[in-house]
Amino acid sequence: MPVPLRSPGLCLFFALCAAASAEETARTWTDQSGRSFSGVYLSATADKVSIRRGDGRVFDVERTKLSQPDQDYLAGKTRPASAALPEKTPRHLREMLAGYDGSAPNFDAGWPANAGIDQEPPITVVEENAAENRFIYESPHFRFQSNVVLRPSLLSKVATMFEACFQLHHDLPLNNRRTRSPKAAKLKAHLLETTEQYHAAGGLPGTSGVYLSDKDEFLVPLTCLGVQKVGSGYMFDYRGDFHTMYHEITHQLWADLDDYAGIWMVEGLAEFIA
Repeated sequence: MPVPLRSPGLCLFFALCAAASAEETARTWTDQSGRSFSGVYLSATADKVSIRRGDGRVFDVERTKLSQPDQDYLAGKTRPASAALPEKTPRHLREMLAGYDGSAPNFDAGWPANAGIDQEPPITVVEENAAENRFIYESPHFRFQSNVVLRPSLLSKVATMFEACFQLHHDLPLNNRRTRSPKAAKLKAHLLETTEQYHAAGGLPGTSGVYLSDKDEFLVPLTCLGVQKVGSGYMFDYRGDFHTMYHEITHQLWADLDDYAGIWMVEGLAEFIA
């Protein structure tokens, strides 16, 4: 379900991110009538430019009212990115970002008032192999592999959390490339029935879910997704703790950054999203 984005901690985090990025220096702007003022360029759309004055006030100026030198300056700032990934992009990144179009970033989009999805996503049964304990299901953006059979109606509730997180990152004005890569394979999630099986598959002791970058896969025990065994079947508990899930999926959705982002950015973003 959509949830309001009202966390002051999240807002503070992105404010810090903005402050940590390369800050523009103040410059003199001139309008068509020859009047000048000093301010720092913040962002621009096709129609307006956001500028911060020395007193901290932010205001918008119509682009057509600015002088030609200012128009030339803005052209360099707002030139569309290349639609194609750079030629030297590593193969694993090309696979993650298949179909990504860099010419339409969403940095100028407004901050969403709500984030999430409005209904449970459909589930497709891809494979149910009891002999090998391999059961594969898909939602619109995720491929789930479980070592036990799960009812699609139950998995749809689990997938709601995954798809809501996917939509959140897509809607934030940070231009998440993985959510904008329509030809890429679905994101992988490996679900294990027990904590012991989770550890055997690569999950570290003391953790309740982990993103394995070498496999580009989120590994998690079912109990940490709100799935509890009842008799011979399973049920979903909406009261479960999904903090780790949101944290690790954030790592998965930003895995294309590799080592370009500092640890405070990678872990800080994941923790605030959670």
